[in-house]
Amino acid sequence: NEEESPVSPTEVLQRSGTDVQDTSAGATQDSLVQAVETDYNGVVMRDRMLVRPAFLREATVSPHFDEAENRTTRHVLYSDWKEYLVVWRQNRVELYEDYSTPGKEYITGHKHLAHTIFLWKHKINLTVYSFVDMSFCLFYRTTSSRSKQVSCFVLHIDTPGTNIFVFKVKTRSRAVDWYWALWRKLGGEVPPTLEVHNPLLDTRLRVEVPDLSIMPIEKAAQLLSRDNLVKLCIKSLRGAGDFKAEVERALARGVRLGLAWRMNTNLDWIWLDEDVRGNPRYWAVLYGLALKQGRTPTHLEIRLGRHYPEHLRTETIRHDPAGLNRRDPVSKRIEEPLSIEGYVDRIRPNTQTKDPVYLSTHDGFLFFVNQGVAQPPQPPGFVHSVHANGNYANILRRSEVRRGARQVMAAHAVCELRAIVAVRRAFQVAGDRSHKKMRRSFELLLRNGHVMRFEAILILVCLTQTHSCKNAIEWITRLRRLVSYWRLRKRIDAQEEMELARARRPLITPHLHPYHRDETARAPEPPPDASAPLPALGSLFNWCVIEGCKPVIRAGRVFMRRGLNGPYKEVRLFLIAGHLISFRMRRGSLVHRAMKRKLNLVDAYVVSGYFAALALPRGQFSPGDESLPRRYQDGLEADDPEDDLLFMIWYRKQPPSLGPANVTDDGVIEAPAVPPPAGIPALKAKETVAVFRTRSKLERDAWCWAINCEIEKIVREQKEREERLRNTGNLRPIR
Repeated sequence: NEEESPVSPTEVLQRSGTDVQDTSAGATQDSLVQAVETDYNGVVMRDRMLVRPAFLREATVSPHFDEAENRTTRHVLYSDWKEYLVVWRQNRVELYEDYSTPGKEYITGHKHLAHTIFLWKHKINLTVYSFVDMSFCLFYRTTSSRSKQVSCFVLHIDTPGTNIFVFKVKTRSRAVDWYWALWRKLGGEVPPTLEVHNPLLDTRLRVEVPDLSIMPIEKAAQLLSRDNLVKLCIKSLRGAGDFKAEVERALARGVRLGLAWRMNTNLDWIWLDEDVRGNPRYWAVLYGLALKQGRTPTHLEIRLGRHYPEHLRTETIRHDPAGLNRRDPVSKRIEEPLSIEGYVDRIRPNTQTKDPVYLSTHDGFLFFVNQGVAQPPQPPGFVHSVHANGNYANILRRSEVRRGARQVMAAHAVCELRAIVAVRRAFQVAGDRSHKKMRRSFELLLRNGHVMRFEAILILVCLTQTHSCKNAIEWITRLRRLVSYWRLRKRIDAQEEMELARARRPLITPHLHPYHRDETARAPEPPPDASAPLPALGSLFNWCVIEGCKPVIRAGRVFMRRGLNGPYKEVRLFLIAGHLISFRMRRGSLVHRAMKRKLNLVDAYVVSGYFAALALPRGQFSPGDESLPRRYQDGLEADDPEDDLLFMIWYRKQPPSLGPANVTDDGVIEAPAVPPPAGIPALKAKETVAVFRTRSKLERDAWCWAINCEIEKIVREQKEREERLRNTGNLRPIR
């Protein structure tokens, strides 16, 4: 064979775009991805994902295509979403599915290659489709079926137009890893500086970012790690006037400083330094520089990593002689009362029969549990031996959290503490014996006028019940404090949520100052400001969700339906330890019965917004419908459009399974929170969709974030099973 002559330097320097593929210049650019090492098949990344292909005929879309632009784009042909095996190898992203013909995969030796997307710069676009659920989009323009840019596996090979693929990865961190690696592959450049905003002190700090084309990302990650950035911010903020009063006081109470990427009213805390496979995420801080939904970029904030508030402050209104109201500058601090649980007998009003039940309070709710599955605490005086690891207190705390979660899962009914008007001793004119029983009983007067009577039980000894008047008084005292506290707590939460909504739109009902007699004297409301500090975001996206320090991770009232058809049912929804537990709310009743099905979040995906609304049957959703203002019982007001209230959970049915809360002699909890299922489902295995509609967009965003955090924990607890899911199925050989 005749040797080829070397190419001239002038010709090499003039190369660009696809001309540098398979050259040393292309190899240099590919090294900037720095995502994960490739295997022997050249695979960079592979995962199971929900994918929705779409095609836009004879039209182009903006390079900033997202769900907002998708809402206004017409004549888009959508395919149904389904789970694919998405593989990035060499210079392409391949989407595999199961064959429809049984046994064909065994004959061919690989799965069916459904679509191929070539990663050619300047010809393919990568965007964040929705920051709420971290779905991203790849799309490109096709001009003819003979073009080298188009694979023979695209949607519409013979028609010019735009092919659009929306990807939803199971976990948020893995979606970020995919997006960062693709962004770097397609030529994304990291800016020279990183700006950190402190909303508490309203200050900004600029940090120089190393050049990743010169410095390896491993070294850059050490310079821009979470700990280093937090220390640098503390050092630079010590000169601020309010630093000691605001930050140092909180740090002294044990509150930590954390970094979070923020877009509008959504926070994405930086809390994972390793990926789902245990490899270091060198871009754990830098990834937000690549995220931009539409034309809205994210910005980095340093915030106090607060947990859900365990206290509140009330202000009293003092009346002066002039008849005007003025607020007392001295506020009163109220700590959250301790919860109460125990065995009681519920007394039926008509028959006076007794039903044994176990009552337990969690997060402002009173749960009714059958005594056989009550999960009571350990008896007083029973203490495990001190373990050598010295971490027994933390293990015991996690054990108590799981015990509370098992109580919620086993509960057959629930009542919100705000629905209780009064807690009182039972009273009835009767004989001495009946009067003694009344002294051992207490009653709950509900908002609808119904009365529930309970007889307190002190202890169960050898299946013998011992009643106590003192125990009944303790129930009354503790429940009164809890009812009073949670009535105020939920009202404050609703007020904070409406204040957060002001960053996107004006208040529906403007505030009227007490000095103003009518609305004509009211000062105009300030315009919405999406970049406002919004300190209340720390309570909505709190660290209790991340660290799992409460049995009930999130609770609220939503409208739910199983499947895409049928009416919505109003439910009380509880997120606990990898499960969603729902209680049916019925008109006229304030005690809600548990629904039979409990949703296990193993192998579940969360989709929201317009991406979820597109899955509804024809006629159930219209983007042009006007959204009417709504006001709810707790004072919450909202007028968000329909698709901003929707989120769906795509899952395969798994039996509810929650590990025991026992602590072994080695000082560890016996089993993981959610034990992994035995089998690996096929890509075409039957799936189920649960549709949820919240009261406001902020509630929807908080639910999506909390559920995604729980799915993240499940995936990281079940690393071996997730690796089997990821690697199941052979790939088509590259020709």
